[in-house]
Amino acid sequence: MERVRPRRRARSLLLTVGTLIAALVLVAIVQLRPPAWWRAVGADSKSSVVDADRGERFEQACVSEIYRIRPDAEPWAVRIREEDVNAWLATRLAAWCDHVGIAPIGDVQVRFSDGRAEVGAATTGLPAIAVITIMPSVEGEWLQPNLGTLHLGRLPVPFLTRSTLASAIESLGADAGDDLRAVLLPVLRGEGVATTFELADRRRVRLRDIELLDGELRMELETLGAARR
Repeated sequence: MERVRPRRRARSLLLTVGTLIAALVLVAIVQLRPPAWWRAVGADSKSSVVDADRGERFEQACVSEIYRIRPDAEPWAVRIREEDVNAWLATRLAAWCDHVGIAPIGDVQVRFSDGRAEVGAATTGLPAIAVITIMPSVEGEWLQPNLGTLHLGRLPVPFLTRSTLASAIESLGADAGDDLRAVLLPVLRGEGVATTFELADRRRVRLRDIELLDGELRMELETLGAARR
């Protein structure tokens, strides 16, 4: 029987450890890549102009539909395309953050598929695109987010989920960010959000149903009269 010398054993151990580290690094590089649907934001001015125009038209259309005068409690529906949402996020989100007095969130994109929405964000301090899956459903008077596992790139990180994201949202310093916190914090805690919200003219809009399909979001709503004070 041949005895393995300590030096040879040490070299073998170092080779094994080195191979393991290299394999882990390779897996991390592969897994931390952005999701396949993430669109790299380029400096193409033509594309930026198109997105800016599309994002502004989408914002105006949303405001117009929400404030349209309709018969009380008569259902109405909207279809929201993924491309329109992403155009708004790419060109109007930063201005909205400035308007409500909160720090820029960073690049945010969404992907709609059958029954689910994936929301990705390029956030300072994280090594990859953070992606959370939402499978929303209307249950009575509440919109339930039904959160999935948080991913960094394509790597699931169940230990870095709601508490971490909720802490980041709670750190928003401006008072004008209270409305944002009021919506996002319950979602990140897995709690429901009220399906009825009030407009500036005191009328109310209630979400009756929500459906996610490939590339689009469909919602059924109703407009109600002003609540009695």
